[in-house]
Amino acid sequence: MLKELSSLDFLKPHLSDVAKYDSNSPNTLAAGFHSLIQSTLQLFVDVPLPIPKVVSFLQRLLETLPSSSDPMSTSHPRPKIMIGELLVDVYWSVETQLDERLVAIKSEEKTPAKEDKTDEQPPSGGL
Repeated sequence: MLKELSSLDFLKPHLSDVAKYDSNSPNTLAAGFHSLIQSTLQLFVDVPLPIPKVVSFLQRLLETLPSSSDPMSTSHPRPKIMIGELLVDVYWSVETQLDERLVAIKSEEKTPAKEDKTDEQPPSGGL
């Protein structure tokens, strides 16, 4: 499981660029986080990642951010807050997907199954 998470190390460089307005990093992080969160749900993958491992991975990623009190930091003074907001948005997006899936499943349960009428003969039109 750790191997799957370490493959997401490509997200690290985007953490420091998240506050740059000319950067594509917020989109890259959102896509990576979205995939990561979905990977914990059996609805989306056959073998879900354990949630404690994912939380630990996210904590390690956040620890790589420069401190907002570091005078040498050239990044936004609150990158952890920005990433936290991004994670909330991603969780909301996944929750919306789950809600939509639940509605679809419930509507399938309420819809009566259509009978296969291929074996029936068409009515004869004899007079």
